[in-house]
Amino acid sequence: MAKPRTQRELAQTLLKKQGIMRLLELREAGVTAATLSRMERAGEVIRLSRGVYQLPDADLDPNH
Repeated sequence: MAKPRTQRELAQTLLKKQGIMRLLELREAGVTAATLSRMERAGEVIRLSRGVYQLPDADLDPNH
């Protein structure tokens, strides 16, 4: 798999792998809060609660 080139690609890759992530975890990986905010406005991520994100098409079980 090619290395993500942008913060947006990195966030998408991490969220696909993890399902749900906290802002702190994404920031530690190199994704800024501003990038996540833009992604949320564009409908690319869903903010579940303060600082908790997932992809809109995430396939999660009820206990995740």
